Amino acid sequence: MALIKCPECGHDVSERASSCPNCGCPVKPAGALSNGEVEASEARAQRAIPSSSAKTTGPPKQVRTMSRWKGLLAIVVIAGFIPIIAFFEFGFDEQGNLRHSQPSSAPSSSVHLSAKVVRLDDGLLLSNNDDFDWTDVQLRANPGFISGGFTKRLERITAHQTVSIDLRSFSADDGSRFNPDSMVVKELHVSSSTPHGDGYTGWRWE
Repeated sequence: MALIKCPECGHDVSERASSCPNCGCPVKPAGALSNGEVEASEARAQRAIPSSSAKTTGPPKQVRTMSRWKGLLAIVVIAGFIPIIAFFEFGFDEQGNLRHSQPSSAPSSSVHLSAKVVRLDDGLLLSNNDDFDWTDVQLRANPGFISGGFTKRLERITAHQTVSIDLRSFSADDGSRFNPDSMVVKELHVSSSTPHGDGYTGWRWE
């Protein structure tokens, strides 16, 4: 056990004693801290520990903005594909290279038109395979969900009749014409009036 000198009377005092046994003077053991030093040390330690209620720093604003745009882009892409998938229920026909089905957007009570179409370099051959006439026939080439594509109207296609249609006769809402030299028919919708109600059919090529 080490001894220290009393700062008051110089008497030897144990380093573990809190006061001098000779004069009663308080003795600070070696290495001990005063009350002021203890308070200062505690204050420093308190500042070093972050408050639980302190606001944490999030990712940079630019990173948060990019993440938000990516999320919006994903929503737009998904929303764009939903109507495309829902519009047609495709199935391969007997040739194996033509997808032909009635648009799923057609009324449930509509008539499915029995038809055949052949694409030519600058036109179409459209056959009415039904036993009844089609009247007020509307053909729509490459319809889009923003624009209406190119349309062509025919007054009548009689039962079992095949008609030849010039693609240059198709026009868009803005008056522009279909140009077979630079455009390809990838999708065709046909609608008409029939003795049994409104009829619909459509094709889509890969």
